[in-house]
Amino acid sequence: MFELSKQTNPEVLGPVSDKEVTYDGTKIEINEKNETQIEEEKTEIESDHEQKAGEERGEIMTREQVNDFLKRGLKFFRGIRNSEQESLEHHYSNELINFQGTEKEFALELLEKHRDYVIMENIEEFDGLDREVALKMMGIGDATFVINHPERFKGLVLDKKFALEAITPSSGGTIDGPCRSILKNAEKFQGLDKEIVLKLIERREGWSFFHSLVRGNFQNIPLDKEIAQKLIETGWDGIDLVFVNHKKFKKSDRAEIRQMLIDAGQSERLSRHEYFPEDEH
Repeated sequence: MFELSKQTNPEVLGPVSDKEVTYDGTKIEINEKNETQIEEEKTEIESDHEQKAGEERGEIMTREQVNDFLKRGLKFFRGIRNSEQESLEHHYSNELINFQGTEKEFALELLEKHRDYVIMENIEEFDGLDREVALKMMGIGDATFVINHPERFKGLVLDKKFALEAITPSSGGTIDGPCRSILKNAEKFQGLDKEIVLKLIERREGWSFFHSLVRGNFQNIPLDKEIAQKLIETGWDGIDLVFVNHKKFKKSDRAEIRQMLIDAGQSERLSRHEYFPEDEH
């Protein structure tokens, strides 16, 4: 690439001669260059200026900050001493080492590359984390970490709305992590109700739900025929849960639950045991 000669004038001056133009204080030679090449070089100059201006305002991370964050993350992940750290280039793509952008953008990029441990190790220094980052980390990274540190994510409230978004596949990544983390930490959320329970059961988390019940969570939500139906629809695991926990379901719903089990092909099992007896009302 040709070398650029710097000018002191910061303004766009337009064409200087038939052989060069000056853009934002930088001479761009135009001998044998087409307009596309000139535009690309102008864009590169603008990007450099934006990067420097952003760094001065404290919005854009410097290269030193990026490397420091990555080094601490690597040490945390590998559990090795500084003197034994391997080359960063070996563990991180060039896109991460040469990252340019805000701390929030860096965090989102880290999550895309499954480097959530870099965020965890540098959580005290990240200033730009918000609800969007928290939601992505729930799906791709360590969901329990987010739940235990909501104050680190601007605008994050652990409530029903956030829980529903976290257990929706469109949030990115897998949904097993957030489902189980929410169930294990249900007491930290506000407003979890029957809708959440039904969604979690849909995600094949029936066993985790009953474990959460044993720990004293969801005591305000009665086990009724709707929950039983949802469990039965998930297959054998759900059916077993209905059988094993038959005495916990609302007595007034047990006749209907019994019929649901018969419809699911469980007549023989019902006849062998005192599950949902026919005369119970």
